[in-house]
Amino acid sequence: MQPTSRKRAINENDRYNQDENSSFLYSTRPIIPVFCLVVAFFIGYKGYLETRINTPFDKVKIVQKTGLGVPDRYWGSYRPNLYFGMKTRDPYSLVTGIMWYYPSKIHNMGDIRHWCEQSDYLRGYTWTEHDGRNYGVQRINDNEVKITTSFVKKLRGSFGGDWTARVSFAADNETKIGETVSVLFYTAIENQTIGHIKPRKFEIHGVTGTTEGLGDFSIMIKNISTHVIHESYLFTKCAGLNVIKETVLSSLRLIHTDRERLFTLFNEISDVKKGSNLIVTQLTFRIPFDVDIIFESGSAFRPDTLTGKIYTTELEKHSKLFNDRFENTFKLSSKGFIGDEIDFAKAAFSNLIGGI
Repeated sequence: MQPTSRKRAINENDRYNQDENSSFLYSTRPIIPVFCLVVAFFIGYKGYLETRINTPFDKVKIVQKTGLGVPDRYWGSYRPNLYFGMKTRDPYSLVTGIMWYYPSKIHNMGDIRHWCEQSDYLRGYTWTEHDGRNYGVQRINDNEVKITTSFVKKLRGSFGGDWTARVSFAADNETKIGETVSVLFYTAIENQTIGHIKPRKFEIHGVTGTTEGLGDFSIMIKNISTHVIHESYLFTKCAGLNVIKETVLSSLRLIHTDRERLFTLFNEISDVKKGSNLIVTQLTFRIPFDVDIIFESGSAFRPDTLTGKIYTTELEKHSKLFNDRFENTFKLSSKGFIGDEIDFAKAAFSNLIGGI
C-alpha cells in the first residue's frame, strides 16, 4: 500500500473512533444527573426514616415516674435562674417568685432584683440546705442586707400538697436597720396553661385559681413581724415568663409620703385585661421583717396552716434530719473536717439539688 493511502486509512479510522466515543458520551450524558438524583433521593429517604423509626431501648429506664407519679417531688424550687421561686414539674406549671428593690435607690430596671445577674453586684447567694423533697434554706448577701429564703412542703391531698415559703430581711450593720425595702410576690401562668388565676383579698392581697395540674388552690401572704408601710397589687396580662420584670417595672408609679418617696403598682382590679395571667403583690417594709407565702391545695384537708411557729417547728425538724443524714452519709466530722469546711460541703451539695 502506498504511504499516502495508508495515512488516509489511519485518519479515517481515528475519525471513526472519535465519532463513536462522542456518540457514547452523548448517549450517557442524561444518565449521570438521573443517577445523582437517585442517590440523593436514597440518602434523603434514609435520613427521613431515621427520624420516623424509633428502636425501643430495652434496658430499665432510670426515671420510672414523673410529675404527680412522685407527689413529694411535684412542687419544688425548680426555677434556678431566679433568686427564689417555686413551680411544679408540670410543663405548663403555675409559677411563683419574688423581686425586691430599695425605693431610695431605684433608677432603672437593673435596680430590681429578680434574675440571678452579675450586674446586681450581690456579695453572694447560695442554698445552704436542700434535701430535694421537703425543704430548703437559701442565704442571699445583698451587700449589707442579709436575706433568707426558705420553704417547707407538706404532702396533703392529690396535687403534691401544701407549701410555705418564708422571706426574711435583716441588717448586717446598724446603718441598714430601718431602711425601706419593697418586696414583690408574684404568681403567673403561661398562655398554654389550662386554668386561670385571680386576686383575692385575705389579710393581704393573695391569689385563688385552678389549673389542670393543680386543681383548686389559694395563695396567701402573711406578715409575721412588722408593720407594712405600703401595699399595692397588679393583675394584668404578661406576654411571657421572661418579661415579668419588665411588666412590673412598666406598672410602677412614683408616690410621695411625708418621710420618703415610694413606688406603687398602678394597674388595679378595674383595669384587668382579658386573659390576665400575672398577679403581683407589693409590700413595703422597714428592715428587719419576715413574710410567709402560703400555698394551699383545694384537694387537701388540713388541721392547721403552715405558718408562724408551726412553720418554724417544721423547718427546724427537717433541718435536723438533713444535717444528721449528711453526717451519717459522708462522715466529714469523723474525717477531721471542721465547721466552715462542713458548711461549704453542705452548700455545694444543696446547690446541686437546688439548682435543678
